[in-house]
Amino acid sequence: MSNKITVTTKAEAWEAADKIFPTDYEKDYASSERAGYDIYRHRELNPLTRICDLGNRLEVLTGEHGENVVNIWIEPEIIKGIGTNMSQSDYMALADDTNRAPSTDELTEEQAKILVNEWFGFEASRIEIISEVKTYIKDGRYIKEYQTFDRKPQYAATDWNYVRFNVNNWYYEMINGQLYPYYC
Repeated sequence: MSNKITVTTKAEAWEAADKIFPTDYEKDYASSERAGYDIYRHRELNPLTRICDLGNRLEVLTGEHGENVVNIWIEPEIIKGIGTNMSQSDYMALADDTNRAPSTDELTEEQAKILVNEWFGFEASRIEIISEVKTYIKDGRYIKEYQTFDRKPQYAATDWNYVRFNVNNWYYEMINGQLYPYYC
C-alpha cells in the first residue's frame, strides 16, 4: 500500500482513513492531551494502531506493531485563473540556473520595464514591477488567499522568462514570452 495519499479536504482525508482503518475508533483523550494533537484508537484493538490528526495530514498506523504508516496529506486545490499563472516549482526551475544553458539572469526593475515595453508596447514610465504573487483556494463559497511568494523578474531566453507587473491598474504576468492577466 502507498505510504502517501493526497486529498483536498479534511472530509476526504477521513474517508481515506476509514478505508485503511476500517473499524470503529474514538478519540483517546489522554494520549491526545500528552501529544498535543488528536489521536484516535479502537478500544479493544492493538493500542499501537491509531489515527493521528496532525492538522495538514492524518497519519494512519496499522499492523501488529503500528509499523505500517500511511500519511494522508490535505493539500487544497489551487484555483486556476486567479493569482499567479506560473507554479512556484516552475518559477524555481527558471530562477535556479545551475548547470543549464542559457543561464537565467535576475533582472533589475529598470531592465524588466524595458523588456515589457519592448515586447508588449506598454509605456515604460507607467509599468510597475511587482515582486509578490499569491495563490488562492476555494473555502466553501469563498476564495481565500493560500500562499504568497516573492518573485524577482527573470530572463533566460525569449521562451524562458518571468515578470509580474501592473500598468494603469491592469495586472499582468509575462510568462515565457506570453502575456497573462493577473486577477486578484
